[in-house]
Amino acid sequence: MARLHSLSSASDHEYASSQAEFAASFGTQFIQVLNRTFKHFWRSPTYIWAKFSLVGLSCLYLGFSFDALLTLQGMQNQLYAIYLFFILFSSLNEQIMPMFVPQRAIYEQRERPSKMYRWATLLLSNIFVEMVWNVAAAAIAYFCWYYLVGFASLTGGYNGDDMSLRGFLVFLFICMFLLFTCTFSHMAIAWIETAETAGVLTSLLYIFCISFSGVSVAPTDLPKFWTFMYHVSPVNYMVSGVMSSAMSGYNVTCSVGETLHMKPPANTTCGTFLTAFQATDGGTVLDPDATGSCAFCPLATTDDFLERFGIHYADHWRNFGLLWVYIVANIGLACALYWLFRVPKGKGIRRGPK
Repeated sequence: MARLHSLSSASDHEYASSQAEFAASFGTQFIQVLNRTFKHFWRSPTYIWAKFSLVGLSCLYLGFSFDALLTLQGMQNQLYAIYLFFILFSSLNEQIMPMFVPQRAIYEQRERPSKMYRWATLLLSNIFVEMVWNVAAAAIAYFCWYYLVGFASLTGGYNGDDMSLRGFLVFLFICMFLLFTCTFSHMAIAWIETAETAGVLTSLLYIFCISFSGVSVAPTDLPKFWTFMYHVSPVNYMVSGVMSSAMSGYNVTCSVGETLHMKPPANTTCGTFLTAFQATDGGTVLDPDATGSCAFCPLATTDDFLERFGIHYADHWRNFGLLWVYIVANIGLACALYWLFRVPKGKGIRRGPK
């Protein structure tokens, strides 16, 4: 009898893995599921090409429709070109969520009951693979939008920043937008049953984000109650990052129709007449020595224009870091909401002897 008890103890110690809920460690599970998910996406060329086509064609349209001119209207056009780029969220969201639903259904109906791997590996592997493909889409968006609009051709900035650094920063913020989009989509679809229902939620939340981003309505013009949304909206930091990196530090050249003309008092030069106004409200006197008629441009630099929207080039790394906070929060919420709403909370099935 003593010999049998000793054999039982040795057997339990030798086969301790049989007591665990899963046969493999979390790391092994994640690597295997990640590899399988990469293959699943690679074998879904319709989805990949649809993503690339959507991003590429939309950016080509915006690139050919707007020019990076350093006039008043040109700066306004650039602002709305960036604003329209971020509206791509809804279309990308409608692609991402239906891609995830069948994989979740297979896991919950076949792989979770058989204890093949943990639910976290399903979520994290899908999010990671989606992020990789979205970075590739960001590269397409960058070349089809940044260069066609003409940001890369801007020269003469007074702050002496390297243009290659400016372009790299714009690429980083485009990546942040697409990474935020895919993690936000997974945050919604992780716990909601259908893509249609999750799409309603994400569209509503993103409408709030983009409406209070400070573009359609300047921060100073927002109702007092809604000013908190300006600071909460991730689109605010995306727009600020792209606009400041692409436009900050250049001299404004007003077109003929944008130049203001006025007559100074007798025996007074335009520079003397407009000095006080220029010091208070900015702008540029185009002919300071003239005495007959003054030509005045309301803005002197692109930073004067960006200031109206609370955008500053010095904040670009801060904005970049804050966007990572949103992305990580989306991933954390996706895992938390899936566990809360879709993971069974009853007693698990014990394997092996007690």
